[in-house]
Amino acid sequence: MSRHGFRVPVNPLMIFLPSFLRCRGAFLLALIPFLTLSVRAQQTFSNFQAASVVVGQTDFTSQDTTASPSVTPGPSEVALGPAGQMAVSDQSVGRVLIWNTVPTTNGVPADLVIGKPDFVTTSSGVTSSLMSSCEGVVFTSDGKLIVCDYGNNRVLIWNTVPTSSGQAANVVIGQSDFVSNGAGVAADKMAGPRGVLVTPSGQLIVTDYNNNRVLIFNSIPTTSGASADLVIGQGTLGTATFGSGADQMFSPVGCALASDGKLLIADSSNNRVLIFNSVPTANDASADLVIGQTAFGSGGSGTTSSTFINPIGVALSPTGQLSVSDFGNNRVLIFNSVPTADGAAADVVLGQPDFVSNTAFNGGTTASSMQSAFPSAFTADGRLLVPGRDMSRVMIFGTPAVVPSVTTLAATAVVPTGGLLNSSVNPNGFSTDVHFDYSTDPGLAGATSTSTQNIGNGPSAVSVNAALTGLAPKTTYYFRVIATNVAGTTTGSILSFYTGVLGWDSGNGASASGGTLDASLIPTTGTQTFTDVNGQSFYVVVTTSNLNADGTASYFGDPGWWFEGGGPSSGYGSVTFQFFNSLNNQPYAVSGIDLRLLDAEVNERFRDFGYWDANNNFVSVGYGTGLLTFSNTPIYHATDNSYENNAAAEPGDQEGKWIELNLSNIAVTGFTLEAHRQTASAGSVIMGDIISPWAAWRTQYFGPAPFPASADDFADPDGDGVTNVLEYFYGTDPTVPDSPNPLQMTLVANRVTLTFPRNTAATDTTATVQGADAAGGPWTDLARSVNGAPFTALVAGVPVSESGSGAIVSVTVGDEFLITDPGHAMRYLRLQVVH
Repeated sequence: MSRHGFRVPVNPLMIFLPSFLRCRGAFLLALIPFLTLSVRAQQTFSNFQAASVVVGQTDFTSQDTTASPSVTPGPSEVALGPAGQMAVSDQSVGRVLIWNTVPTTNGVPADLVIGKPDFVTTSSGVTSSLMSSCEGVVFTSDGKLIVCDYGNNRVLIWNTVPTSSGQAANVVIGQSDFVSNGAGVAADKMAGPRGVLVTPSGQLIVTDYNNNRVLIFNSIPTTSGASADLVIGQGTLGTATFGSGADQMFSPVGCALASDGKLLIADSSNNRVLIFNSVPTANDASADLVIGQTAFGSGGSGTTSSTFINPIGVALSPTGQLSVSDFGNNRVLIFNSVPTADGAAADVVLGQPDFVSNTAFNGGTTASSMQSAFPSAFTADGRLLVPGRDMSRVMIFGTPAVVPSVTTLAATAVVPTGGLLNSSVNPNGFSTDVHFDYSTDPGLAGATSTSTQNIGNGPSAVSVNAALTGLAPKTTYYFRVIATNVAGTTTGSILSFYTGVLGWDSGNGASASGGTLDASLIPTTGTQTFTDVNGQSFYVVVTTSNLNADGTASYFGDPGWWFEGGGPSSGYGSVTFQFFNSLNNQPYAVSGIDLRLLDAEVNERFRDFGYWDANNNFVSVGYGTGLLTFSNTPIYHATDNSYENNAAAEPGDQEGKWIELNLSNIAVTGFTLEAHRQTASAGSVIMGDIISPWAAWRTQYFGPAPFPASADDFADPDGDGVTNVLEYFYGTDPTVPDSPNPLQMTLVANRVTLTFPRNTAATDTTATVQGADAAGGPWTDLARSVNGAPFTALVAGVPVSESGSGAIVSVTVGDEFLITDPGHAMRYLRLQVVH
């Protein structure tokens, strides 16, 4: 791994390279962070927005008050469970309705009811299974359900989420047993509890409405009659006075906890919301901030964007939006974030057309109007659920999350011990985590998972990759992409790749079955494919045609690695060998091949030898140049397909003319060989001997193959931090340190911009400039150069230019976003070069 630092010439922020992804023939360079970025999705709300779904009524205009599974006469609070459940406390009936999932259509009936034996009973009671005027409700992360039984001056606890109607509670607090309901002012007494929450550390917080206080239990009680550990709003656990100071309260109702630990309490009769920077640890703690009032000590009401009338509920979305249920103003106020100053103004109002209106059912009973909004709740995907006792319904605002869309893509940069897994994932607007599973099992049994990447909340598909190392050579691996957001998990299709082998056999006598090359008998006609030999990504296609019945084309593993093909003396035939890149199906060039023509007929003439160059032109190679080596040793072909290396024919054998290609100890980069033979007339041999531009560049600086370790793709022989792959792409000298670094960053017209040289002779490279909002991606391809061509923009608005002429040109590529764009405040750019 390599790490470098560069300083921005016009900005004091440090540019850094978090990592290099090392894979055969690929080089990734990551750059340039700017400012900050929020990657989690949030719903967008607007003034007087219409709700999308109504629960408790069949439609938005109905106000039925007859208790049933689908009618809520007086809903007072909503809670969301860890498994997606929704609970609604129905104050007027003294019950809690539970839906197994949050409804997405109007009027969906509840799945079960507690506090009452069935959906139609409305009479109250005081037992472990009967309630009276229930309000606050909350699920815990470990599956408990807690309900404020306001009319019975107690809180009920179910140790598990109820699964049947009328199920009895397990624990009661505020009372010593399930049949008592007297009010009191003590550590183990309550007077009208209305709000409840559980902190991540397991504390239970209860707003004790008529005692003007909030009780804190250090853990959720497991026995009835438990005492609170401390109190806020009062100096002791035995007082119940009211006031408007920072350490006082007057009829608190709803409470909520922010992700950063802030505790918010709706102090209803003081017409304010108190904000504590953390959950208090001592009695009589003072709040740190107040909204609804400009300062502590005031309790007046109002109808503006910064004042309330009897606020009774607070809720926080997963992204930090704050809702305040402004009961007396018949509305809900939305703050885009938790305020940091006293008297802060709300950003959006629901239930009213503006911040100065407060008419109940303003404009009629519609999807936009409200009456007496009670404590609301946010779903995991940011939808807002608003209950209302006097409107006999729960309104759901926002759009449900959609699971990610995923496509598993073919692996690239595959080498014997690694590769790059690829996919395309669309978060569909919600924060999405992505990983890959891979295994040698076709069904991914015992799969290994890559590290999880969060790709943000964009509305369109992005590329997601993961580099694998330490794989087994010559092995087929199976993999797929898996993406998860708040709506669920999507799994991609299973694809596979083959890791190839580490090298050719060096003539040690290994057989085909035990050697490092997968091989089998090549058919008389057709094609045989071999995959990824010698640490390169390629396969060999061997095609034979027009052979007589006793002709053959075979692979032999002893004494070395040979491909052999030809025809009998009485006819003719052809054998074609060609190496292809497994990634793009393009043929490779090759050099250093030992080609031998073995012919028992001394009078055989071969006149033309040569190869096809990159422009498909035939280049003649003269006889005796060393490119081809000849032998007059007789070779016999046995009719039983055995191999005979002697001059004596056995019965039934036929004398043949054979082309043999020795691949032992050769760093093959690809070739095409075609051997044509005729008994009485001229034949020809055509073989590819085209050295690639990358091989030519390495030969220029490091001498002919075999190359030293200093010529490796990622070696840095001059120690300047620029590896050989980049030196080749830039057209710089790998033996002379570069100063400054050829890759430079500047700000041009408020865009992060990369400038770098490009070697026009590097016609076997693909280079891509990519941008991202986070160091871990997802990365967007901004501009690309293919096979040495000039860079072109891949995204509308990306500025791309090249200047100069000749062997080296200067490339400039800008980001797609301005640094002033608030939606993309932190930006990373990187240059990817693959050969």
